[in-house]
Amino acid sequence: MSTLRILAVGSRSGLARLCSMLMRAGHSVVQAESLEEGSEALLIQRFDAVLLGPGLPADAVAAFTARVKELDETSGAGTHTSILSLSTEPAVSGIDGVVPEDTDADALTEAIANLARAIAPQPATAAASSAADLPVLDVEELKAQVAYDDELLVELIDLYLAERVRQSADMKHALEGGELERLSNIAHTLKGSLASLHAGAARANTEALEFAAKGREDAKCRRLLPVLERDLDVLDEHLTALRRSISSS
Repeated sequence: MSTLRILAVGSRSGLARLCSMLMRAGHSVVQAESLEEGSEALLIQRFDAVLLGPGLPADAVAAFTARVKELDETSGAGTHTSILSLSTEPAVSGIDGVVPEDTDADALTEAIANLARAIAPQPATAAASSAADLPVLDVEELKAQVAYDDELLVELIDLYLAERVRQSADMKHALEGGELERLSNIAHTLKGSLASLHAGAARANTEALEFAAKGREDAKCRRLLPVLERDLDVLDEHLTALRRSISSS
């Protein structure tokens, strides 16, 4: 493994030495002083590993690690974020490994690489791509699309979120009323919005709903719409966190 993207969570003083070593070794390190800040960072970008500093409350750490696993599963990227801890306290659920506070950058890099190899998912047997293979949100592509203009990006996010509420309600009403052609048209419009946001997973499921409605497959539409709504809820979280990070910068 070459350059790693690492999220360090905890007091800056407690993690200063390791973060400094990792950055000198050429790795990308984002520091968050609380588990709440760490959770927001995970919504904005993907990390190879999370490094938890000492002194974090065990119950909050357990909830945080569960959230990391949930985001891994919903990202559709087929990856696993390794979670390492500097704490010498009793093991907390979800921690992949404990790192001695006197470890060096090379040893930490190797530990992360070993974890990644040990828990790497098996290759998919199906050749066809599906929504599960796609990311929730490609932040870098989205930023590049608006030429890294934060004001324009916020405007795009706000416009989508406002329209999304109306479109979700309209799709539900169309399905309940048996208006499958109308449902197909709404899904087609939503698909375009999701494409402009580089929201691959939700876009793929929206397209599936569009075609099912166009083919008047009522039962299939009833299965697909709840799946799509869950995808859209996850996307909303990512977009809201991205917008918040722009507003606070």
